[in-house]
Amino acid sequence: AFNLAPALPAPSHEGLMQDAGASSVESESPPPEEWVEGEIPKGEPLVEPDRFFPEHGPLTHYFQRLDSSGTRLWRGHWYTEQAAVAMIRMQPHLKTLSYDLTDGRLNIGTPVSTQDALSTESDTAGANAGVRITIGNIIGRDKKNRDNAIEVTFLGQFDFESTATIGANSAGNLVLSEDFGSHIAGTGSFVVPVFDNADTQSFIYNSDLSSVELNYRIRSRMSRDRVLLQPNGNWVRAANPTRLITLHGGLRYVSINEYFRFDSEGVGSGTGLYEVFTHNNAAGFQLGGGLIEQKGEWNWGVKSTAGALFNAADRQSVIVTVPAEGEAGSRAQDLGGENLVFLCELSAFASWQIRPHIALKGSYDAMIVTGLAIARDNVSLAPAFPDLALRGQMFYHAVSVGFEMVW
Repeated sequence: AFNLAPALPAPSHEGLMQDAGASSVESESPPPEEWVEGEIPKGEPLVEPDRFFPEHGPLTHYFQRLDSSGTRLWRGHWYTEQAAVAMIRMQPHLKTLSYDLTDGRLNIGTPVSTQDALSTESDTAGANAGVRITIGNIIGRDKKNRDNAIEVTFLGQFDFESTATIGANSAGNLVLSEDFGSHIAGTGSFVVPVFDNADTQSFIYNSDLSSVELNYRIRSRMSRDRVLLQPNGNWVRAANPTRLITLHGGLRYVSINEYFRFDSEGVGSGTGLYEVFTHNNAAGFQLGGGLIEQKGEWNWGVKSTAGALFNAADRQSVIVTVPAEGEAGSRAQDLGGENLVFLCELSAFASWQIRPHIALKGSYDAMIVTGLAIARDNVSLAPAFPDLALRGQMFYHAVSVGFEMVW
C-alpha cells in the first residue's frame, strides 16, 4: 500500500524538540535549519497553509510545494465513480388477483382453497443488475479549503420482471378477487365474463428504473498532518483522521415505466387478455449532504438526498376477450395526469485508497419514491376502467461495488 504521508528526515540533534519522548508535536512549528537540504525547503512551514490565493479568484487549482496528505487525495481536475449495482424492488400493499374455489364452497364468505391465491406477492422478481456512473469536474478550492465540483450521475439499466401462474384444482374454479374484478362474495354472481370460471391464469409484471442527476458538490478536506516519533527514533509525517462534510444540490430526472399482462383461459369461459402500461417521467430539484470519516488510506461514510419532482404520468389499458360462445370483444383507454413526486435516498459506503488517485468502493443504498402511477394500482377488470391512480410507492435497496479515480 502507498503512504499518504511519507517519512521525513530526522533533525541532527535532539534539543530541537521540547519532548523527544512525545508521540507527536504541534505541526505549527517551522522546520529547523538542520533539516536535510532538498527534503524540505528552508523556511517552508511543515503544515499545509490555507489554500486560498486572492489573485486566483474565489476558486483555485494552485497548490504550494509542500502538501499534507489531504492534498494528495482528490487532487486533480476530473474524477469518475463507476459501480456495478445489484438492486431489489419492493412494493407495499400487494394485490390479490384470483384464487381457486376448489369445489365452489364458501366458508362465512371466505373461499375454501387448497392453494395460495395468485397475487403480486407471487412474483419471481429477484435482484437485478445495473450500473451507476458519475463523471465530475473539480472546478477549484475555495477559501475554506473545500473542493467545489460539478458532476453528472447516471443510475439505470434495471429491468425487473416477474411471472406467476395458477391452475384450478377442478375445471372452471378460478375466480377473480374482489380487489381485481367484481366477484360478489357469497352469491356466486360474476360480472366479469371470460376471466371468471377459468382453468388457468397467469401474469407478467415488468418494471424499469432510470435516473440522471446534475449536481453542484462541495466537499471539505483532511486536516493538517501530524508528525510522529517512531520507536526507531525516526520522525514521520502521518495523516490526521478527519471528519469530512459534503453538500450537494441540483437537478434530477427519474423514469419508472411498468407493464402488466394478465392472461386467463378456460374451456367453458374462453380466453381473456388484459394489459396495462404506466409511465412516469419526473423532473425537479434535490438537495443532500453527507459525512465521511477519513482515516488516511480508507474511509467510511453516509450520504442522504431528498427531492421534489414534477411527474407527468400516463396509463394505457387494453382488454381483449374471446368467449367460448359468442363474439370476441375489446376495449381500451388512455389516461394522463400530473402530480408531485417525492424521493428520498440513503447510502452507507466505505472505500480503500489503493493509490493516491484510485480507490475501491462499496456501498449499501436505499431509495423510496412516492406518488407514482404504477401498474399494480391501476389494474381492475370491473365493467369500467378505474381512474388514474397516482399514489404508488416504490422502495429499492441495493449493494454496489466499484472504484473512484481522480486525474
